[in-house]
Amino acid sequence: MAGLELSGKAAFVTGAASGIGAAVVARLLEEGARVVGFDRAASGAASGGGSSASAVRVIAGDVTKSAEVAAALQAARAELGRLEVVVHCAGVTDDAVVWKLDDARWRRVVETNLDGSFHVVRAAIPLLRAEGGGSIVLIASILGLRGGFGSSSYAASKAGVIALAKSAAAEAGAFGVRVNAVAPGYIQTPMTASLPPAITEMARQAAALGRLGEAGEVADAILFLASPLSRYVTGTCLRVDGGQCMGY
Repeated sequence: MAGLELSGKAAFVTGAASGIGAAVVARLLEEGARVVGFDRAASGAASGGGSSASAVRVIAGDVTKSAEVAAALQAARAELGRLEVVVHCAGVTDDAVVWKLDDARWRRVVETNLDGSFHVVRAAIPLLRAEGGGSIVLIASILGLRGGFGSSSYAASKAGVIALAKSAAAEAGAFGVRVNAVAPGYIQTPMTASLPPAITEMARQAAALGRLGEAGEVADAILFLASPLSRYVTGTCLRVDGGQCMGY
C-alpha cells in the first residue's frame, strides 16, 4: 500500500516562517522532503522544528506580488532540481463588521488570501506539469463555508480559495496535477493569539472534540493531500476543525 512517500520530494511552502506554514515545513522535513519556503518575514532560513536539526531556505517575498511568487517558485525549482509539492499557507485577517470595513482593509485581506492563492496556483501548475504531475494544497477556512460575524473579508476570501481549488483541479487534472484545500477551524497560531478569550472559548465549545486545534494537526492533513495516499483526491476541501463546522 502506498504511504506518504515524501522522502526526497521537492516542496515549496508559503507562509513558512510561522503558524501553519512553519508546522508544514517541519512535517515535510520529518518525512524526508526537501523544502524551500517563502514568507514576507523571511530572515534567510527557518528551523524545521521538532527533533529535526535541518533548516530550509526561506525566500523573502509577498504573495500579493505575482512576479515575486513566480520568481520564488522558479528559484525553488532551480535549487531543488524539480518541484512536486506546493503548499500555500500565507494569509491574513482583519476583522470588523462589514459596514466598518474600508476599501484598504478589505483589499489587504482579499489580495493576500485570494489573489495570493491565484498567483501561487497560476505559477505552480506549469512547473508541476513539467514533472508529470504533483500536488498543490491551499489553506481555506471553515469561515469560507459558513461565514462569521465580523469576518466578511476573511470569509469571502477563503470561500474564493475553495472555488479556486476546485476550478484549478478541473483544469489541471489531465496533467496529473492535483489541487485541494484544507479548511481549518480555530487553530492556535499567532494569527488567532490576539482574539478575545470569549471567542476562543466559543470555538472550544463548538468543537465536537472539546478542544482547540494545533498547527501540527493541520499540517498532518496537508501531508495526506501532498502524498500518494491521496493520489485519487483532487478538487476537495478537507475540514480540519474538530467538528466545529458539522452540517455545512
